[in-house]
Amino acid sequence: MADEEMVQITSVQAISGTGAIHLAALFLRRTRVFASSKIYIGTPAWGNYEPLFTLAGFPIVKYKYYDPTTGTVNFPSILAAVEGADEGSIFVLQGCCHNPSGADLTPKQWRELASVMKAKKAFPLFDVAYQGLGAGLDEDSYGLRLFSSMGFELVAAQSFSKNFGLYGERVGVLHVLSETEDVSNNVYDQLRSLIRWEFSSSPAYGSRLVTIILADEALTASW
Repeated sequence: MADEEMVQITSVQAISGTGAIHLAALFLRRTRVFASSKIYIGTPAWGNYEPLFTLAGFPIVKYKYYDPTTGTVNFPSILAAVEGADEGSIFVLQGCCHNPSGADLTPKQWRELASVMKAKKAFPLFDVAYQGLGAGLDEDSYGLRLFSSMGFELVAAQSFSKNFGLYGERVGVLHVLSETEDVSNNVYDQLRSLIRWEFSSSPAYGSRLVTIILADEALTASW
């Protein structure tokens, strides 16, 4: 992406984080450049990843994310998976509070991973389900912000189930970062169609609760 171009963000409400990931899978599967891509998932992983992406028609490749002998991220394994992947491969990356291991990348590891993925032209799919429940709201989004600042096109699924206590209301967002405004407009049309065909519209109540809280400084501070 040229320096003078601004990354464009398309955001649509989804049925919590699970629905956002499902919507992302449907969208990417219908996108020509990802039609034959593979989804890379680090293990152990949240149990819904594999069935969600398999349902959308993606082949799955697994690699070791966690080293149980040290209780830390198996970073060499992650880098090896990226190095061995084809161009355009999609990597599922948990932004923070890794489920189920609890082991997160350090800022230094995020920077190295981003550099390797950029060189390999790998595509990031961020799952941000616990923002604010780890090191802090800003700290927990470090990886996502870094990839965005480096000019990646990417998708990010965001859930408010945990950090707002809204499991039953199913409040989530799918964000898509594109290189240009034209691409962003086309992305929005595609997502709008998929939402209409699948569940028509998202629940309003939970999202209004989030809006009320975040629009008020006192309520935000209390939250």
